[in-house]
Amino acid sequence: MVTTVVADRPLVLALREDLLGTWDLATGAVSDRPISFSARDRQGRPVPVYGSALATAVVDARPIAVVGQYGPTGAVRLMLWDLATGRPSGALAVPGRAAVCALATTTVDGHPTAVTGDGNGRVRLWDLAGRREIAPVARLGHADVVASVASVVLQGHPVAVTLSSGGYGEHALRVWDLSTGRQVGEPLHPDFCSMTRMAAMSVDGWAMVVTEGDGQLWLWDLAGRQLVQGPITDCPRTAGATTMITMTIEGRPVAVTGGHGGDGRVRVHPLLTGAQVAPEPDVVFPQPVTALAAAPDDGLLVGFGQQIALLERMS
Repeated sequence: MVTTVVADRPLVLALREDLLGTWDLATGAVSDRPISFSARDRQGRPVPVYGSALATAVVDARPIAVVGQYGPTGAVRLMLWDLATGRPSGALAVPGRAAVCALATTTVDGHPTAVTGDGNGRVRLWDLAGRREIAPVARLGHADVVASVASVVLQGHPVAVTLSSGGYGEHALRVWDLSTGRQVGEPLHPDFCSMTRMAAMSVDGWAMVVTEGDGQLWLWDLAGRQLVQGPITDCPRTAGATTMITMTIEGRPVAVTGGHGGDGRVRVHPLLTGAQVAPEPDVVFPQPVTALAAAPDDGLLVGFGQQIALLERMS
């Protein structure tokens, strides 16, 4: 789930199997014409195509949804959808048959760029305006599925941060210079905690990464690969979060987790303090929380079941 702006209207986008749904953030209205990924074969029969990862970008002054897609033939593509028209704007073939598991967009030297991580551990860099792959950032990359990709500015340079799922024992976080495609420094793989989810952010020029594993949160200084805070234990150890994001609330950096142990809880964890925000108890939804996204004015979007809720701070 992500947010974007189309024709001065703030929108929420979310994947659901073979559809990209759109909600008007101001009115809550759901588009009655979701974008369908499905195609037809030569006999005119429908062929299901599914979305696996989602991000947004502005390409040639057009608002674009970037979607990792895969179908029954095993073909994997990075599709560009024009959000103003609902029509495809380009297709980039992803080598191999491993689905795009994680995706982030950023700008590199003024060019809209996507970074993908796939089920074989490969990390790739894409020029969205040129509709081409720039380079495999790492042909081997990780030893396992790339579970998370984030883009952030590190010491003035755009970088991608990737995290492997740990299925083969490689709980590793790697940093890639997007201008050169090279790995920055050594991978981070602490032996005292697991890492299954990751989110990154910059605060006052300081690049930070929050990782989650076994229900505990850890805050890292990205430049020095040093632990700054953790474990943050307000996230129950026996119930890891289903989804996690970083954002700021009234200028304070926080991590937000949801779906603890598959339930409907959403919890705010302040960073750099080591304690949960006392005045803000858990928000509980009637169905499991599956997605979170930051909204304008310190708002928080929560996906649960087949619904999306907007939480706003009370003045």
